[in-house]
Amino acid sequence: MVNAEQLIKLLDFNLLNKHYNNAVKLLDEEQYSQIILSHYSDVIQDVILKHLTSENYANEPTLYGICESIIKLLAEKCHQQGILFEFLEIIETVKDDDVFTSILKGLQVIILNQSERQSRALEYCLNSIEDYILDLPIPSNLLKNIEEEEGKILENDEQVRRVLLMYMILEKFYEPIVKQIVESKPLDKIFRSRKFNRHNVLFCFILRLLGKPLSFLDLSHDETTNKVKTYSRQVAEDLVNTLCQLHVDVFQLLSYVETRCRWPTKDKIDDDLNDIFLHHEKTPLLQLGMLFYLIIGEGIQSHQFPKIYNPTYIFQMGIYLVNVMITSDDEPIVFKGLKLAQKMIDNITSKLNSDELDIEIHRTFCNSLVKLLMYSPSKRNRQRGLQLLRCYILKFDIEGRYLLIKNILKISDHKGLMGYLTTMYKDIIFEEINTGKLSEYTSGQCLKQIVLEHTCKLNGGVQCDIADSSDQIHSSLNFLRAIFIRDKENVTGVKHLIADLQNGFLSELRSALDLSRAHYHAEIENVKAGKSSDMNEIIQGTEILNDVSEPLNELTNERKLDMLHSALSIFNLIDFQLAAANEVINQVAFTQ
Repeated sequence: MVNAEQLIKLLDFNLLNKHYNNAVKLLDEEQYSQIILSHYSDVIQDVILKHLTSENYANEPTLYGICESIIKLLAEKCHQQGILFEFLEIIETVKDDDVFTSILKGLQVIILNQSERQSRALEYCLNSIEDYILDLPIPSNLLKNIEEEEGKILENDEQVRRVLLMYMILEKFYEPIVKQIVESKPLDKIFRSRKFNRHNVLFCFILRLLGKPLSFLDLSHDETTNKVKTYSRQVAEDLVNTLCQLHVDVFQLLSYVETRCRWPTKDKIDDDLNDIFLHHEKTPLLQLGMLFYLIIGEGIQSHQFPKIYNPTYIFQMGIYLVNVMITSDDEPIVFKGLKLAQKMIDNITSKLNSDELDIEIHRTFCNSLVKLLMYSPSKRNRQRGLQLLRCYILKFDIEGRYLLIKNILKISDHKGLMGYLTTMYKDIIFEEINTGKLSEYTSGQCLKQIVLEHTCKLNGGVQCDIADSSDQIHSSLNFLRAIFIRDKENVTGVKHLIADLQNGFLSELRSALDLSRAHYHAEIENVKAGKSSDMNEIIQGTEILNDVSEPLNELTNERKLDMLHSALSIFNLIDFQLAAANEVINQVAFTQ
């Protein structure tokens, strides 16, 4: 009687010497196959892993194919729990994509044979697969500040192609499992279960695939062009389509977002949850944000969703996801969050009520957006963020606009942003003057508050850095000159601010300009004389440094002089604007 050890050695011998027919016969004959299959662990360790290699995949396809067939046979015939753990152990240690793919085929057979009660086993399988995907390397360029076209070109990178190939392989893996689960759902069941079951475990797994590394790729596509969709886009569409098969109305998940953000709870240790969609690890908010970015921001499957959801409701819930995305450390995800927010706002056809701002998320969102505008290294994200801020503010009624502008001016010390908001407020005032319906938020006490406490105020008084504050000062002087010219009837009450402006902002600015100009002239003489100068203290952070790539301590004297003269040019422009504003204000004061 041949024992198991001898049969396993014989199987290995036949494979090693390319006696493939003999190897197949061993597995076909029941008396031998029963013995071999009962010792599946030895077969895997001593035979399968020995021959299941990338070299054999490339050079010995027949041998590799027989090994895959043995894997499927083991998955079909052996003790389910035991063979499952054998496969999972390989998945957790393997580094080769070909071997990983072969083991997936065995796991697929096991999962298709599992019962509905084996949700935990399914989760173990999917978690191991997810870990493998998360460990795939991606090019460092993806994390940098790249433009849209550069992102599409990066798809040709070898590491990106590997990632996309693995996503395509995964689709082939879970496709029959999804089909089995969807078809097993009772036709008369109206409300779907939210508990920890195979259906929801699979949905959450596929949802998590929308995170790293796919979230770093460019998933956009312009339907108005004849360009072919990128592989990244096709993968994203396939994932969304699959999620929509498992959950026909994914917009229902938006209600969970507010619940989880406003009233967070700790995940239960035993994971025996009443509602899997409240679980932070199983249903991450970032991946939910990616799902709605693809549906709303990119229009994938958007035409198939119920139209009962009001765009305002979608924005109210979606803003929580946007905040998660724009506070990410990864610029590609920030970009997608901004695009999602922009699209949600564009879809709203009516004005938002200022009462909405009582909800804490709006304060949080504004803080996050302001930080992005101030500190993001991505020029593209800063530009899109500024565009989003404008659309967000203008989507509110007049009270909401006023409150947003006032509060952002209060929390931001970014002079460029302060200047931008000053111009916005001016445009809002002029719009109301043109309609003949001036509200309290563009006149009287509200106007006084904005002007004297924020837009026309020098932080630091006469000692302020004029070059650093130039954006704000330009906008403030333009604001004053424009409103005094436009509002001849004083419907805004701006004329009542003349004394405060002349004794405060305008007077301080005159003194600050004189001091700064004298300081810079002295510094120019120091540089010409070869004396040491502290360029950091003088012009660090000003807009003249925007095009400077070299360290300040390595600047030549010629370069230093260029920068100092640029600052003087800024002072001259401000001087001209100040004179123009004073002229208009003095004329108005004289005629009162």
